Formats: sequence, C-alpha cells, structure tokens
Amino acid sequence: MTRSLPAQLAQVASYLPVFPVPSPAVDVLDCPECGGRLRLLATIKQREVIEKILSHLGLPAAPPEDAPPADIEANLFAGARRDTW
Repeated sequence: MTRSLPAQLAQVASYLPVFPVPSPAVDVLDCPECGGRLRLLATIKQREVIEKILSHLGLPAAPPEDAPPADIEANLFAGARRDTW
C-alpha cells in the first residue's frame, strides 16, 4: 500500500524534534519604573476573590478556552498546490 506524499511527510514530521524558540529572560520582580526589586506581599488563591478583582478591573475572569489541536498536514501544505505533489 502506497501512502500519499502528505501522509508520508506528516509521518516524517512527527519524528522531528521541536526546538524552543529562545526568548529574552524577563524578571517579573524588576520594577519597570526604577529598576529596583519588587517584593511579593501576598498570593491570592481563592477563586471568588480573584474573579472579583478581575471583574472590578474590567478584565475577563473566566480562563481562556483551549485552542483546538493543529492539523499537521494542513500546516505542512498550506499554500501548496496539489498538482505539484
């Protein structure tokens, strides 16, 4: 049984390593105003309190929905013409 080229490439792509993209390190405790060191005063763990604070600030209180899984073949062949396979 001969598989199509997209199926063969999708199988090969599944073995390729995924390398993380380097990003600059960000220290969230560095003050953006003066460069001084910020201190963590408290953590809030109660969901009701977090939702109340976020809604007061006009921010969404619900967590974002998960994105659907990507279709690897569609991504591999985006913009490719079928007659060139």
